[in-house]
Amino acid sequence: MKVEREPFFRALGALALALIVFSPAGASGAEEFVNGLGMKFVLIPAGSFAMGAREGDSDAGDDEFPRHKVTLTRPFYLGTTEVTNGQWREIMGSSSGAADFPASDFSREDAEDFVAKLNAREKVESYRLPTEAEWEYAARAGTDSIYFFGDDSGRMSEYSNCGLSVEEEVGSRAPNPWGLYDIYGNVWEFVSDWYGPYSRGEAVDPTGPESGREAIKRGGTTYSTMSSCRTSYRRNVDAGDRGSASPGLRVAMDARPQMSKKLRLARAR
Repeated sequence: MKVEREPFFRALGALALALIVFSPAGASGAEEFVNGLGMKFVLIPAGSFAMGAREGDSDAGDDEFPRHKVTLTRPFYLGTTEVTNGQWREIMGSSSGAADFPASDFSREDAEDFVAKLNAREKVESYRLPTEAEWEYAARAGTDSIYFFGDDSGRMSEYSNCGLSVEEEVGSRAPNPWGLYDIYGNVWEFVSDWYGPYSRGEAVDPTGPESGREAIKRGGTTYSTMSSCRTSYRRNVDAGDRGSASPGLRVAMDARPQMSKKLRLARAR
């Protein structure tokens, strides 16, 4: 019997590319994995933090108050960088920018379409936009200051191109303590919540209003002021507006129990 070896090895190679590649610890000390598209993710632990602006922050808007305790009961994965033009092009079929620069200038509906198609390609149902609380929690990375590196914006250029009006490849500067690059600057990042006021009490795994017309973007852009790149800053925008304000995205992924267990075992070795 003749064995069709070439199709078999082609299929085996495709399967290998589609497998998630786990790493027990990245530069930040957190578990990481790379998906079949080459997108790198880091595991964000469950925990609690104070969400919103501190009293006395003169740059804070009314919608950054009240500051309130938020508890996230489940760990989740978050992309170490914003989605690039190359990744967007691979999933959506078109993108005019350089491959390693952040994809931008699309609506939140477009961002959700990207996530849906990424799920279909990877044959999972785990990819999604991060919630607003998840985004701020990960951006703070265990800190309580205006920026994750402190209250003085003078160190911004170490970590971000915010305010420099110079577009650049993702990951060009130092990450935050949890291994996330370009949390400030480069492009805005959509979150999954509809825009609305904060809860006045403690919140557990908040997801924002059930419906709305305005989306939320976080993190600022290279063209933003330092005030707009503060960790607590919120920018509301029509969900269908592509505009020219450089909206982009950073993908989150649910941490499935079997994944987390495998990573813990890998780290323990």
